[in-house]
Amino acid sequence: MRFLLCGINAKYIHSNLAIFSLKAYADRKKIPGAEIILKEYTINNYVEDILQDLYEEKADVVIFSCYIWNISFVRELAAELKKVSPDVKIWAGGPEVSYAANKFLMENPTFDLIMQGEGEEVFSELIRLTVEKKCRIKDVYKQSESKKVLSWIVEKRYSIERKQAVKEEKDIEDKYFAGEDNVYPTNYIDMSKLQKLQGIAVWDFSGEAALGNAESNIGNKTKIINTGFATLMDMDTIPFVYEDFHLFEHNPPP
Repeated sequence: MRFLLCGINAKYIHSNLAIFSLKAYADRKKIPGAEIILKEYTINNYVEDILQDLYEEKADVVIFSCYIWNISFVRELAAELKKVSPDVKIWAGGPEVSYAANKFLMENPTFDLIMQGEGEEVFSELIRLTVEKKCRIKDVYKQSESKKVLSWIVEKRYSIERKQAVKEEKDIEDKYFAGEDNVYPTNYIDMSKLQKLQGIAVWDFSGEAALGNAESNIGNKTKIINTGFATLMDMDTIPFVYEDFHLFEHNPPP
C-alpha cells in the first residue's frame, strides 16, 4: 500500500521537517506491505499541477501537513483530489487541524482522519492497522479460493469477508479502498482498534453506519470519534532526519 506524505511550503527554499520525521520513524518500524512516499510543493504552485502529480502517484492514502500558510491551499487541493480519486483516503496533521479536529472534519468532510499532536507513533500505528486490514482480507480470499479445500465450518465463518474479498480481488493490489458499490466502502481500518489509538479524530463507520452505507462516502459521514491528543514522545526515539541532508535538496524549478 502506498502512503503519500505531502508538504506544501511557503517558499521554494523551505522544507517540511514534519513529513521527513514521520517517514523516518515509520521506516524504522519496517511495516511489511507499506510504501511511504514524500512529496513537497509550495503555495506558489498551481493547484492543478500538484493535483496531477498526486493523482499520478496512485497512493492509497494521502497525508497533508497543515499550517497557517497552507491550510486554504490544502482544503482546495484535497477537495479536488477526492473528485478525481474518490477512493483515496485523506488524512491530515499539524497545528491548523489538531486543535479543533472535530470542527475541521465537520467543515471539510473530504478528510477522513486527523492526527492530533505528535504524529510519529500515531502515523506508524495507522499504517500498521491499514495494511493489516488489507492483508487480512487478501488472506481470507486465498484461504477460501486457492484450492477450494475449506471445510463448511471455515467457509461459513468467513462467508461475509469472503464475498467482500472476491468482489475486491479484480483490483485489490492497486485499488483496495472501494467505491460506492462496496458493502463496506469506508471500513478500511478496524474501528474497534482505532478507538483505542490515542491521538486521532476519525469518522466512525462502524456498526450500522458501515453496513448501511451504499451512497457516497462524504454524504454518510455523521459521527466522529476523537481519542484526544497523542502522548508526548521521547525525542530520543525519533530518528535525526538531518543526518541525510541530500533528502532536503530541491530539484531546480522548471
